[in-house]
Amino acid sequence: MFVTLKARAMKNIISLSVVPFLLAGLLASCSSPAPKTEEKPKLIVEQPEVLDVEPVKGRLNVYTSMARATKYNVSSANKNLYKLAVTDTTGKSADQFFASLRDVKNNAQPTFYDASRDLDLAIVYAASHLTTNVRYIQSYIYQKAAQQLALATIRAHQDTLFAQRKIKELDRRIATQEKSVKNLDAKLAKKGSLSEADLEYKKTLEVSIHKMQEMKVFLMALVKDFATLTKAESQDLHLQGKNFYELQDFDKRNQLETFQNTAVDNRIEFDLARKSIYGFNPRNVLQEAKASYPETMRLDINGVDENTQRYKQSLVNTAQKLSKALVEEVNAYLSEQDLELKSAALRQAFEQLGAAIMVQIELDYMMVRTADFDYVAAANKAASLRDEIRKQERQKNISGEALNALINKRLELDDAEWMQTQISSERAMALRALYFHAGLSPFSQSLLKEKIVPIETALKKAFNQDMIEMLAKAENHAKVLKTTGNTWAKEDNWLEILIDHSGKKEEKPITLPLKPLGDFDPYVGAEYNKLPVMQLGAYRQKENANIEWQMLREIYPEFALVKPKIESSMQGGKMMYRLILKSKNGGWLDICNKLRADKVECILRSK
Repeated sequence: MFVTLKARAMKNIISLSVVPFLLAGLLASCSSPAPKTEEKPKLIVEQPEVLDVEPVKGRLNVYTSMARATKYNVSSANKNLYKLAVTDTTGKSADQFFASLRDVKNNAQPTFYDASRDLDLAIVYAASHLTTNVRYIQSYIYQKAAQQLALATIRAHQDTLFAQRKIKELDRRIATQEKSVKNLDAKLAKKGSLSEADLEYKKTLEVSIHKMQEMKVFLMALVKDFATLTKAESQDLHLQGKNFYELQDFDKRNQLETFQNTAVDNRIEFDLARKSIYGFNPRNVLQEAKASYPETMRLDINGVDENTQRYKQSLVNTAQKLSKALVEEVNAYLSEQDLELKSAALRQAFEQLGAAIMVQIELDYMMVRTADFDYVAAANKAASLRDEIRKQERQKNISGEALNALINKRLELDDAEWMQTQISSERAMALRALYFHAGLSPFSQSLLKEKIVPIETALKKAFNQDMIEMLAKAENHAKVLKTTGNTWAKEDNWLEILIDHSGKKEEKPITLPLKPLGDFDPYVGAEYNKLPVMQLGAYRQKENANIEWQMLREIYPEFALVKPKIESSMQGGKMMYRLILKSKNGGWLDICNKLRADKVECILRSK
C-alpha cells in the first residue's frame, strides 16, 4: 500500500518539518504541579488581518508559494507556537516538556527528525523565557512561526510538483490496465474459463490497478493540502518547477564552521544575550561547545566521520541531551530567587542556548549532507529500474511471467520515484533551515502586511543575495579574528592540539609558518614547492583515512598514480592517523593550492 510506502520512506530519510506543531498539534498539559517561576508577561499578539485572499496569477513558484503560505497562515501559527513554547510549558521539567512530542510506545532510536524537533522547540522556549521584553518575544516567535511555515511550503511545493505529474501518468496506466481487465472478463464470459496464465495476468492487473489508485488518492490529498496551505483552488493549481531553486546546489565551500560563524554574527538570540549579559561573547560559546561536545564537532576531518552511523547517532544524542539541559537551565533561572545567583543562572542559560544553536546548525548541515548521499542512491535506483523497464518493453510479443514482471517493475519504479522526491524535498527544506538557523530572518509583521508580489520579491532577495552576503561577511570576519588569535591554529599538528587542549594552548612565537594564516588561503612562494610532505587530513580512525583517499582519487586525477602513506602517532593518549604524500623533491604546491581553493584540507610540511 502506498501509505505504507510513505511511512517507510519517511522513516528512512531525514525529516525536519515542525509545522505540525503550529497547525495541528499542541503539547499536552501535564498533571503534576510546576515549580514556582517568574510570571511571564502576557503576550499581546498583533497580527496583520487578512481580509481578502489574492487570486493566484499564473504558475506558483516556490517563492510565491512561501509568500502566500506565510501571509495567510502566520497568525494561527504564531498563536499556536506561543502556546506550545510558552503558555503550556512554562516551568515544566524537561521530561514533561518533551513528553508529548514523541510516541512513547516507539522504542526505536531517535532520528535526526526527533533531535531537530526537540532542539528547535527548546531554543524557542529558552529565548522566550530569558527576557521579559514583550516586544522581543512577540517579534521572535512571529519570525520563527513564519520560518517554519516557509519550510513546510518548500517541501510541499516539491511534493506537489511530483504529485501532479504522477497523477496524470497513473490515470493513463490505470485506463490501459482496466481495458486489459475488461478484455479478459469478456474472454471469460465467452469461453467460460481462462487459462492459468490469463488468470495470473488478470490478478496482477487487478493488484496493480488497486495500488495505483491508492497512490493516486494519496497524491491528490497532497495537492489538496498544498492548495489549502497557499489558499489556492486545487482544481486550478499550476506549479512552476523550472529553476526550482536558484541555490539548489549546495556550495561545498561553505563548511559547517562558516554557518556557525554566520550564526554568531546574525542570530537574534545572541543579540539578546549581549544586551542581557555584560561581556557576553558568542564566539566563546562556539569554542566552549567544541570543548564540551567534542564527539560531534567535525574538527575539520574532511567530511569522512560525518557519514558514519556512529557520528550521526552521537550528534542526535548530543542534540537531545542539549535540549533537555537547556530547558532545565532556563527553569533554574526562572525559579531562582536570590538576585546574585539568578544573574549567574541567566549567564549559564544563555551559554547553554548558544551551544544548542551551534549543534542545531550542525544537525541542519548533516541533514543536507546526508540527503546528498541518499539522493544519489535513490536516483541511481530509479534510473536502473527505468533501464530495465525499457529493455523489457523492447522485447517483441512479451507475455506470461515476463509481462507480469514488467507490471510489477513499474510499481517498483513508482516507489523509487516517490522516495527520490521525498529525499529531494527534505533536502531542499533542510538547506533552507540551515540558512534560517544561521541567522537569515526575512519575515516581519510589516512585510507580511504587504501584497504577495512584494513579499515574493523580498524572499528572492533574502535567499539569493542576503544569505550569500551574510556567509561571506562572517567568513571574512572569522578570518580576521583567526589571524590575531592563538598561534596554535597555524601549526601543522593543530588538530591534535585542539583535541588535547580544547583550543586553549598558550601563545608562543613562530618564525616561518608551515601554512598560510587562513585555513584555505593559497601557499605563496617557491620555497613551499620544495617541501617534501603534503598532509591531506588527520583522523581518529585509520579506515577514515583510507576512505578519504579513495574519495580524493575519484575527484582529482592528479592522484591516480600516487600512493599515500598513513602516519600514526599517539597524542594525549589518543591515536591519530595522518594521510600524507611524500616526494623527496617536493612539487606539491600546485595541487595543494588547488585543494585549498576547493576547501579541502591540505598542509605542506618539511617532515
